Amino acid sequence: MNVLWILGLGTLLVNYTAIAAKNDKYSGYSVHGIELRHRSDQKVLYDLRIDLNIDLWEHGAPGTHDAYIMLSPEDRVKVLDVLDTNDIKHYLHLTDVSKALEEHQNDLSHWQQTRKTLMPFQTYPTYTEVDAYMEHIAEQYPDLVTLVNAGNSFEGRAIKYLKISTSNFANQSKPIYFMDATMHAREWVTTPVTLYTIHRLVEDLRDEDRDLLEDVDWIILPIVNPDGYEFTRTDDRLWRGTRSYNPDVSTTCYGVDANRNFDVNFNTLGVSTNPCALNYPGHAPFSEPETRYVRDILLENIDRIQIYMNIHSWGNYVLYGYGNATLPSNKVHVHYVAAAMGAHIDAVKIPQASYYTIGNSNLILYGSSGSAQDYGQAVGVPFSYTLELPGYRYGFLVPPKYIEQINTETWCGIAVTARLSNTYYSARNQSKYWSYSKLCPTIKRKMSAISIVLFVGIAINSVIAANSDIYSGYSVHGVQLRHRSDQKVIFEVQADLNVDLWEHGAPGSRDAFIMLSPKNRVEVLNILDANDMKHYLHVADVAKTLREHEGDLSRWQQRRQNLEPFQTYARYGEIVAYMERIARQYPDIAKLVNIGKSFEGRDIKYLKISTSDFNNSSKPIYFMDATMHAREWVTPPVALYAIHRLVEDLREGDRDLLENVDWIILPVVNPDGYEFSHTDDRLWRGTRSVNETTNQITNTNCIGVDPNRNFDVNFNTLGVSSDPCSQIYPGHEPFSEVETRYVRDILLENIDRIQIYMDIHSWGNYVLYGLDNATLPSNVVDQHLVAAAMGAHIDTAKLPVADFYLVGNSNLMLYGTSGAGSDYAVVSGVPMSYTLELPGYRYSFEVPPQYIEQINTETWRGIAASARLSTIYYSGRVRS
Repeated sequence: MNVLWILGLGTLLVNYTAIAAKNDKYSGYSVHGIELRHRSDQKVLYDLRIDLNIDLWEHGAPGTHDAYIMLSPEDRVKVLDVLDTNDIKHYLHLTDVSKALEEHQNDLSHWQQTRKTLMPFQTYPTYTEVDAYMEHIAEQYPDLVTLVNAGNSFEGRAIKYLKISTSNFANQSKPIYFMDATMHAREWVTTPVTLYTIHRLVEDLRDEDRDLLEDVDWIILPIVNPDGYEFTRTDDRLWRGTRSYNPDVSTTCYGVDANRNFDVNFNTLGVSTNPCALNYPGHAPFSEPETRYVRDILLENIDRIQIYMNIHSWGNYVLYGYGNATLPSNKVHVHYVAAAMGAHIDAVKIPQASYYTIGNSNLILYGSSGSAQDYGQAVGVPFSYTLELPGYRYGFLVPPKYIEQINTETWCGIAVTARLSNTYYSARNQSKYWSYSKLCPTIKRKMSAISIVLFVGIAINSVIAANSDIYSGYSVHGVQLRHRSDQKVIFEVQADLNVDLWEHGAPGSRDAFIMLSPKNRVEVLNILDANDMKHYLHVADVAKTLREHEGDLSRWQQRRQNLEPFQTYARYGEIVAYMERIARQYPDIAKLVNIGKSFEGRDIKYLKISTSDFNNSSKPIYFMDATMHAREWVTPPVALYAIHRLVEDLREGDRDLLENVDWIILPVVNPDGYEFSHTDDRLWRGTRSVNETTNQITNTNCIGVDPNRNFDVNFNTLGVSSDPCSQIYPGHEPFSEVETRYVRDILLENIDRIQIYMDIHSWGNYVLYGLDNATLPSNVVDQHLVAAAMGAHIDTAKLPVADFYLVGNSNLMLYGTSGAGSDYAVVSGVPMSYTLELPGYRYSFEVPPQYIEQINTETWRGIAASARLSTIYYSGRVRS
């Protein structure tokens, strides 16, 4: 093979020479970056694209990714005037596109000349070299690989793909993973990724990846659009479409945007009727033979294709349908798999690359129709994606030195989605379930270093005296959720039988966990069996587990001294003392506020952190609180660690977080319940209020209320119980609890400036937004972007044993509720309000103290990312 490849270099160099003269057509063209604030800015951009046939190099996402457009000398003044008129900031990114193309060619020539034995996945190969590589693979590995000629392109080139299988595609129990690339001709960096996937599955199959070959069948089509691809080498490096010619449509314009030519909402959104336009969809669906071949592969294998990955560049996105903003019925699972892919890539990305953004293609970027991604989803592929690879600000001209990096990091994402495809395919066919454990080896090595640090030098500063005997005979059971109907059964059991729901779970991806008493165990398990819901014993004896937890904490404290409250499970008095010390030592930036007393008379205090004493109204406020639910001990350290990082340990890279944002941090909303969980009942959840009138009416002696059901938003309508003894009892009226009134007062007092409200809970690895009755806020796109950024930043540093963060609407992701703090913030006017559910590592509320440092540091990454985005959105809010 190396001989074939070396012989191909001469052709490649000739092609580079031939194309050099063609760059003159871009003489005087420039590329401009555009800062997007809102969806309205995107609309201005897309209108310009349609009206003037502007070449949109990168679509951008408001507040996170700038857009990039290439302008001709004729259009430049007109377009920039439109941007200025709409107060859209822009800057010059490339002065001369022609010069950039020449430099790109010289870089490629040098790359080839200084390396002797390059394989096609290590460079930008020609169509002929890709074809030769696939033929070589098929010849060398006939037991694994079949080369298929789908048919000829418009100009007569054979469009070939590989089928890779240990069973020649005869094993129906295996899912098919179908990926293709270079649908858009100029996106050269996409082809090497597909070839590298072939290489890793066949030539360089490693022991840790053997399951990817044994458990999954593969269809890999490296070049969908060979005519356009070759045209970019010989005539026009920035050509995007096919090379078809239809004189009935136009005698001067060639080609069609292949990714608008599929028969799904055809010619309705994000396209142009101009045959010369870059996004012209063609005169009819599947007018192009190239798109018909993709269609035929999909339909021929529709019963088994579990994932379709349509690879593009650039922008660092994993996108799913539909382009008209309609979400697929399995949207939760689609998003979860995409999030896993993005997080795995982000864990090994290089610093100059953006983090991957995950979401619906319309909501994240723009509306479109006729895309391959949408067609795959529409015809029955459960998981259909557009993957946009990195551009590193080079756009379509990524230097070849980055190819290896993009290949290897993308392989990590491909591997995890393939493993998840096997999981979901098993559930699809056999109702089998599986818990994710395998990671990309590169990430394993990276994360193992974190694990080593984790178990060294962190300590506990709390003596736990919880009465565990009250849970003697209690057990915890995992419940495998298939559908929303299974969730409904769980929530009905929670409300009707006062079952303690430890973890809500997500159908198909995360199990639910419920604690059962000796009295209700048989009844609940019978209900699960009657509904054909699989369950298993997770904790046999809760009392024993609590005693072990207490022993672990006691030993932890004895071995460690001089711990700060954010390094341990501190008592409430220690938390208050820490905040008082911070306020004393840093009076110029930290102010301690005593908002009032709890029901049992404890002072509820919070810190205001600001370089301007909250007098600079151009700065957003970030309000976070924790420990609304008493037993969620892992939440106060996260709030306290945020204080520590902003005040005591402010690092140079985080200085903007203090200078550009004001902070309100309330570490313990519910101090009475929190202390009660330390002294009497480790699993206590609610407040400790007593309402004698309610008790007389109900003939009970029940104490407390679920504070996160006590806010005045859709009060007492969903996900609550009328039983005052229930853990989800919302109280007899909104704001019956003094603790929730204090949160309300902070929100209302600062409503003009609070940009983000973060209500921190545990456990489950979720970033959730409202509204809990499944009504989405008007700015749902922006809310989702910030939440996705937060989850992705945390996932880059998570432990292998932890789940990836799931991001989405709390009702759609988990369950319906009413009276939640995060929902109240939304209806009160906070633009971005979230419930953050921290990890539990299957220890649930008894997370061992050795994990505190890990949770603090990884969550800080997410907090920092969301805070930076808050400044962008707040500036837009102030200007408007």
